[in-house]
Amino acid sequence: MSQLNGIIASILSDINEAKSKADEASREIAKAYASDQILRYFPVPRIGIQNLEVEIKYAVTGVEEKPANPALSKQRLADLAAVFSKETAAEIKSQVKSLTQTNELYKGLGNSYPSDEWEKSLSEQIEDTLLEGIKTNDPIKMTALVKDSFTKSLQPLFPVVQKSPSLAVVPLETGEFQVIGLDKKGQSEFTINERFDDSAKALAEAKLFSESLKKGKVEVGAIKKDTDTKTEIAKVKVGNKEVEIIASSQKIGSANSKAFFDKSVSEKALAINKSTAIKPVWMGGVSAVRRPGGNNPPPNPKDDFEEDRAMVQLAERILAKKIPLFESSASKILSENVVTKLQVSVDSEAISKAKPESIATIKFTLGSQDFTLLDDENKTSIL
Repeated sequence: MSQLNGIIASILSDINEAKSKADEASREIAKAYASDQILRYFPVPRIGIQNLEVEIKYAVTGVEEKPANPALSKQRLADLAAVFSKETAAEIKSQVKSLTQTNELYKGLGNSYPSDEWEKSLSEQIEDTLLEGIKTNDPIKMTALVKDSFTKSLQPLFPVVQKSPSLAVVPLETGEFQVIGLDKKGQSEFTINERFDDSAKALAEAKLFSESLKKGKVEVGAIKKDTDTKTEIAKVKVGNKEVEIIASSQKIGSANSKAFFDKSVSEKALAINKSTAIKPVWMGGVSAVRRPGGNNPPPNPKDDFEEDRAMVQLAERILAKKIPLFESSASKILSENVVTKLQVSVDSEAISKAKPESIATIKFTLGSQDFTLLDDENKTSIL
């Protein structure tokens, strides 16, 4: 196995050696001519080379790539990670803030969410994950770590609403949770007048209300108006428990308050007890097999609470959009700081066995000045 630089150096060395021997031979001939009475009048025979073309065919037998300056690459990648994290966190914050102002389920978070501290925390978590990935020197692994970390560790930064067709557990700007009743369009219709310090307690209350609605054990009692808050408060018996539900006077409008609350409770009970047919496998469903005329499982009532992942999904979409840009920039940084070494062979047998795409030819030309001897005064030699 030969290195191409060694081969070319050997050729140039051989040319220089050949030129040296040719000059020595010319010197001896010159002495002989000088001592001969007749030959002294003849020019000394000497071969001159105007141009020498060299062509070498070789086979590439291996390629080695490694960073020329790993420390420089890591610093540039770290700078890229910092910028990427800040820009991504800022965009997510902007979109999340817009969501809290337009999505009924998140309006309880108020105008102050998310805060600058929230944005900073998100940025730091993304950056820390990227810095961990930088150790791999692989942009794809770096971004894969971000996606995985986002799913596992960043989600707690986003409040998650638990909802059914009739009720929802929503977060508040105080860090507490509240249960709200939803109308047919999924908009807030009333609020249970109680706040919970964690989502599990709020969900338990919502499930109790939902179960009572399903069994028809929710009764609307006395109603009072609060002119200061422009709301109307109804006492409602939920099973063996009494709770208060609040609706804005604007939403009730000119309707009879008792009729409004009775209708609201009735509609929610109907929504919960409305059966949801299980889509059979033969129609593309993934539930238990149902066949026409067969023993099909009964449909389930729609009383389950599911996560509304609107915020998380919004952030995931932004991240998915920006990740390819990071991969591209990181790849460029790494490629700009890579030294590639080729292992080559000029052995005829190796060349004959090599694939055509791994065979190449190098050509170079040496001019007459490359073979001209100079004396100490930079004048052309007498030879």
